[in-house]
Amino acid sequence: MPMLKFLLVACCAGVGAAFVVPGGSVLLAGSPTLVHSRAGRVLRCAAARMADLSLFSPGKTNLFLRITRKREDGFHELASVFQALGLGDTLVFSKLEGATQDILTCNVKEVPVDGKNLVRQAFDLFRLRSGVREYFRCDIDKRTPLEGGMGGGSSNCATAFWAANQMCGTPATEAQLIEWGAELGSDVSFFLSKGTAYCTGRGEIIQDLPPLATPPGSMWLVKPQEGCPTGQVFGQLGLTAGQELPGPDPLFLRDVLLERGLSQDVCVS
Repeated sequence: MPMLKFLLVACCAGVGAAFVVPGGSVLLAGSPTLVHSRAGRVLRCAAARMADLSLFSPGKTNLFLRITRKREDGFHELASVFQALGLGDTLVFSKLEGATQDILTCNVKEVPVDGKNLVRQAFDLFRLRSGVREYFRCDIDKRTPLEGGMGGGSSNCATAFWAANQMCGTPATEAQLIEWGAELGSDVSFFLSKGTAYCTGRGEIIQDLPPLATPPGSMWLVKPQEGCPTGQVFGQLGLTAGQELPGPDPLFLRDVLLERGLSQDVCVS
């Protein structure tokens, strides 16, 4: 397979190689896992034990990222095209009969499993908004790099919302899950989209896009060993409340992606 015509190296990227295949899906090197759009979401069901629901929780990358201004509420206004990847985590869920609290485990010790974890927060908010009084177990097999801008925690959060809803007979609509997800994280809603989206606001305003044309060959996503927490990265811009940041028109970048597919000229941050 010939090498890709461009090399994407960014802090908001993942470790390793992912092969871009026709139709906009992404194939992780050495794995048969494809990220497809299924029923309006990027989650993929996998084989599981009888009582469990096993879901693939994909990472994402920003094909371009434009910070346009700092808002008065302290958040940064952005415009970006998010793309789901074939690199991600596997989450196994089960419903706990007669339980009074959730159980959460993870294979990576740096990931908190208490109330700071977005999966636990998703379960709590699901019960609050739906009125369902069920508790759950979730075991996270984490493969998405931490602090790399790949949305691993947000993806796990969206996956937890979807899993809880499925295991409880779908009391919530997909639109409600997207709304609830936005309460917990700026890019949670994206992981309930179709896998390619133009995102604005804090990242929670989603416009689904069709699969993008991709050049032949492989795309390498490289993450430094050091972590790059999003808040600290955005803070380095030094913007004050209400201050705008000049740069390329994000609508133009989006339209070029739709018309021509991926290219180094468009994949800017």
